[in-house]
Amino acid sequence: MCRYAVDLPLVLKVMAGKNIEKLSLDKEVSLCSLKFFSMENDGGCLFVSPVDEELVQAQRRVVKHLEVELGVSVQPINIYNLRYSFQIWSASMSSDGSKGQSFTDLMANGSSLWPSLELLKWMFGLSKHTLPAIGIFNVLGLPVTQCPLGLSKAGLPLGIQIISSQHNDHLTLALAQHLEKSLVGWTPPGSI
Repeated sequence: MCRYAVDLPLVLKVMAGKNIEKLSLDKEVSLCSLKFFSMENDGGCLFVSPVDEELVQAQRRVVKHLEVELGVSVQPINIYNLRYSFQIWSASMSSDGSKGQSFTDLMANGSSLWPSLELLKWMFGLSKHTLPAIGIFNVLGLPVTQCPLGLSKAGLPLGIQIISSQHNDHLTLALAQHLEKSLVGWTPPGSI
């Protein structure tokens, strides 16, 4: 949505509308007092490619940076059921929405949407939705902030996802802003 993490709270305030008070975006965040966890892969889902080694190394640099700069302990975790994220996503996208508006309804924006077809269209570059928009953490209603970490050796963007519990967007945004200032934030691509 924007290049710099400092701009995200303002964008989110506009997007959240009347629900803005749920997000505590103006609340001070002490990063040193938070618990940090790191997961380098999904545990081996058949539908997902392995994580590129440069991404793993970038994430490890972030972990080391947090431990040294903030004095926190970053715990490695393995969420076993995350390997079933495609199945969870598919079931959630196909729910009937009887308890309110389903994620599929929100994505469809008044028209019809077939989640499996949308994923297939995404694979061929024909979907109007991004993969993160149809991703597992969005379906679960968790705040996710994509944090750029510079470019790979091939000039491709590197980054991690910062995830928190529901309505704790201020935590993911604060960490993204910290990493942007103290590590590598958004990097312009090479000249064409």
